[in-house]
Amino acid sequence: MPSSQIDEPFEFDLNELLMRHSDFNKTAFPISYEPEEIVKVCRRVKAVMAEEPTLLEVSPPLVIVGDLHGQYQDLHRIFSCFSEGRVRGQQLQRFLFLGDYVDRGSNGLEVIMCLMIHKLAYPVQPSPREPRECADQ
Repeated sequence: MPSSQIDEPFEFDLNELLMRHSDFNKTAFPISYEPEEIVKVCRRVKAVMAEEPTLLEVSPPLVIVGDLHGQYQDLHRIFSCFSEGRVRGQQLQRFLFLGDYVDRGSNGLEVIMCLMIHKLAYPVQPSPREPRECADQ
């Protein structure tokens, strides 16, 4: 995409993006994204993470999640383990995702977009920096 198209004003609706990713059972696959949405979300997350320290100091309670490998259903299964009634786990609990978000499964874009959208919605959540997945491009 030419940079002139990327730099044009484009805003995304964070609440609408959260709704697209809120419930795996109600999610239509593949999740549809506008290219501009992806670019804007990536840029916004990059700016948020640039303000964070490279070494995170975290305290309990905290759910530590290992490799997701592009398994979007697994991500939602993890969130649902911490849900209470109609309140989803990602709203109730802090999560630390260790990496390998997208490298094998068929829903890598959905996984990384879901994680980035939640980072924007809940910025106090810790988010690690993994060189392969947070490279400055």
